[in-house]
Amino acid sequence: MGITSDRIREQGFLDEVVREPLGGGHRDFKMIALNLKEVLLRHLAELKEQSMDELLEKTLSTHYGFWVFHEDGK
Repeated sequence: MGITSDRIREQGFLDEVVREPLGGGHRDFKMIALNLKEVLLRHLAELKEQSMDELLEKTLSTHYGFWVFHEDGK
């Protein structure tokens, strides 16, 4: 199917891919936890700077295209 995190990001379904440590996250729990913590805190800080109206506008403008149905299949 070719579903990868990078392709999903390119489609606009997510903002960032949190990379795993070399060998995979299951080999280094502390490193993946630190990576995840850093990314989550950064994104939360960015979200806190925006008003509710800004957040709603961004959400609707980002995802509205995914909800559109075309009768002709296009």
